[in-house]
Amino acid sequence: MRIAFVSDLHANLQAWNAVYADIQAQKVEKIICLGDVVGYGPSPAEVLRKAYATVDHFVLGNHDAVIAGTMKPTGFNPYARKIIHWAKSQLDDKAKSFFKQVPLAVKTDRFRCCHSTPHNPSAFGYVMKKSDALKAWRAVSERLIFIGHTHVPRLHELGADTTYHRYQPAVAPIRIKPGARCIVNVGSVGVSRDGDFRA
Repeated sequence: MRIAFVSDLHANLQAWNAVYADIQAQKVEKIICLGDVVGYGPSPAEVLRKAYATVDHFVLGNHDAVIAGTMKPTGFNPYARKIIHWAKSQLDDKAKSFFKQVPLAVKTDRFRCCHSTPHNPSAFGYVMKKSDALKAWRAVSERLIFIGHTHVPRLHELGADTTYHRYQPAVAPIRIKPGARCIVNVGSVGVSRDGDFRA
């Protein structure tokens, strides 16, 4: 089965349309959104409506949690606080109720998905360096973990011999080494922070 993992759509309708067109071209069977459908961008209602119609599973992002009322934006920068306050005014009670029921993690027997670090997903911490990755691996048993939150695509790998590597994903397919565990940060659909403005 082909699965598309997307994250941090951030109310960017043009970016979501471009990524969704690519997903369709790739003949993907399921889409999993790793959170932050809203925030930053100008089209929260439209992006949520389109994502709701096409995504199979969602996990809760920190911006989504603010809309749901389960988190305060106190840790957000001033710009993000202003935008999320505005986004709240653009979304109806149905949208807020939707985010209230979105889980912090989705797991299968093969992988786990969350917006941020799986060791405490409601804290929305970042997986940036080796110590963050090791804490995540100690907390869960799944071999593959898919996350977003940093807006930067990255692959953390723990080899069977416990050696750690961190990679910028390449365009070519990535092969997981036998016995290795991986944390895959899929980057951001709507607000790229890796030096490439494209979705």
